[in-house]
Amino acid sequence: MAINTYQEALDWASLLLAPHQIPIEDAAYVLEVRQNWTPTQRQLHRNDAIDAAVLTQFQADVNRLVQHEPAQYIVGQAPFLVAGLTFHQRF
Repeated sequence: MAINTYQEALDWASLLLAPHQIPIEDAAYVLEVRQNWTPTQRQLHRNDAIDAAVLTQFQADVNRLVQHEPAQYIVGQAPFLVAGLTFHQRF
């Protein structure tokens, strides 16, 4: 499957996530955070060409979602009612 746009990337992610019963919203959230977009901005950019580096990162992120890693851990942040909390991985 050739992936040329952000929407095609999300379509690819949906095919990968569906058998694992992982909602596509997780992939959309990861993409939005990585691109520093709101959901509205994601919709506005859905038919834009996706940069190769962005696609590579997105594919790696989706593969982590398939392993049931929370989207918030992948991008290192989560929306809360209080301002900007950040997660740090412990070793």
